[in-house]
Amino acid sequence: MDKGMVDNPELGYGLVAGWGPAEGGARPGFGWFFGGDAAINSYAMTGYGDFESMRAAFRFLAKFQRADGKITHEISQAAGMIKWFEEYPYAFYHADTTPFYIAAVYNLYRQSGDIKLIEELWPNLKNAYQFCIDNDSDGDGILENSKAGLGASELGSLLEDLHQDIYLAATNLEASFAIRELAEIMKDTQLRDLAEQKYQRAFASLNELYWNQTEGRYIYALTKSGKQNTEVTAWAAVPMMFGQLDARRASLTIRTLSSSQISSDWGARMLTNRSPAYDPMAYNNGGVWPFLTGFVASAEYAYRHNHSGLAHLRQLARMTFDHSLGFHPEILSGDFYRPLDESVPHQLFSSGMVITPFIRGLLGLRADAPKKSLMFSPQIPASWDKLSVRNYLFGKSSISINFRRTGLTSLSYEISKDDDDPIKLQFEPSLPAFARINRVLIDGKAARISPNQSDYLKPALSLETTLKRRTLIEISFTGGIEIEVPDSPTQTGDRTSSLKILEVMPSSANSLNLSVEGLSGKTYKILARAPNGIQEISGAAIKGDENGWKAISIEFPATEGDPVYQVKLIQIRPR
Repeated sequence: MDKGMVDNPELGYGLVAGWGPAEGGARPGFGWFFGGDAAINSYAMTGYGDFESMRAAFRFLAKFQRADGKITHEISQAAGMIKWFEEYPYAFYHADTTPFYIAAVYNLYRQSGDIKLIEELWPNLKNAYQFCIDNDSDGDGILENSKAGLGASELGSLLEDLHQDIYLAATNLEASFAIRELAEIMKDTQLRDLAEQKYQRAFASLNELYWNQTEGRYIYALTKSGKQNTEVTAWAAVPMMFGQLDARRASLTIRTLSSSQISSDWGARMLTNRSPAYDPMAYNNGGVWPFLTGFVASAEYAYRHNHSGLAHLRQLARMTFDHSLGFHPEILSGDFYRPLDESVPHQLFSSGMVITPFIRGLLGLRADAPKKSLMFSPQIPASWDKLSVRNYLFGKSSISINFRRTGLTSLSYEISKDDDDPIKLQFEPSLPAFARINRVLIDGKAARISPNQSDYLKPALSLETTLKRRTLIEISFTGGIEIEVPDSPTQTGDRTSSLKILEVMPSSANSLNLSVEGLSGKTYKILARAPNGIQEISGAAIKGDENGWKAISIEFPATEGDPVYQVKLIQIRPR
């Protein structure tokens, strides 16, 4: 990520999209400054604490902001020597860069607490938000692709009759949220109230206009003809990463994103392989983009689909070692585990998506340094007995976390920081399904807790405490059941064949229901364990013990012709 910071003597110091040889083609290798990429990458770079680089990247983009408030899409390294903004059409192609810029600057402010940066960029942020308002012609609180520019797709069938896509809608909603909060800080009550109105209107528009009751999922876009574009794409994950969608509806949508029609064994296809427009080698109509996979993984964690979230996170991590070592390719085939020939080998928004869903998703860390508040909502895999996090930057503080699992019914989290400045810690860990909490100790004293036994889409436990220098939280519980899906290594050139976890849902009948998808004629293994043992299982068979886990075999019957993915329901009942 750090190799993307470039100091151009004529343009300034900013963040480029990636590195690769131009060779004989028309593409410049993406060694240009990209506004949208900088916003996407900022969630990773801010997450691991590189505040200084992100300040530079945002200042760079502000310098080239258009008079009407629009943030630039891309700037050539040669822009200082040619009439880039006057004679070439690429500088302001995209609409999403403008609201995403606002959201990303606010995200940096939340973790760094850098009020001076907000004061410096406040005229740019207000001007950018005015662009969003000016390009909302239908009054739904969201600017439009048809008026403001490109968003999710740059070419192909997804652009047909396009009015507004869900990616642009999500970034605009997050921008309204950001401006509302920042205007309060800057004492601009008129803008704060306007942003609140826009936020409420956009929130309702996104949740209702993009919901398709018949198909039971959120759709891709709204058309100029007033209809829904119901293509199944990975773009529905973007509003879910920000937690903008209704939890029940989002969970239904995630089932589709986690399924084989979107999820390959190396990431999420932009477009479902069931679409007539699908092309596994098409840039916008079927290729696998690691940055979209990161959005999907973040969405899965945000709505507590942590098994499919982990599968996608593992795929992204594996890519570090499979192609250009240490770097992640821009785009891969939708049918085979192989980068497309046109793919940039070192793409920053692909590399950054190993980081973003890990920090925001698996660790569940969300900082609000100005308000001295930290959310810690970990969803740690059942097979991980320990985890250490060092040097998570929170304002001027540095936070460390040590997690330990003792036996099957005891968890401890030691959270410490390098100063005594108190902050509010909101702690919402995941626990095994059906686990009943015996006690929670904070620094050895019994804590008042709010357990959740009924809604699997919410954390099992929620508590608040004050973190100064060190806090130890210990949880003991009885019962419960948890599963582990072994990693499925993928070799370059492979087709998709792994088990897909669509949903893991506790039922009122005290059974853990697993909706899974596998290839016909193939047998898969998952692991399950419960402190009191497993009483009954349906849809699968227990095949033995493995280090305290029950090995469960799931068989999909063979079909004529080529293997196809089938859905199966597995029920596991603990004693």
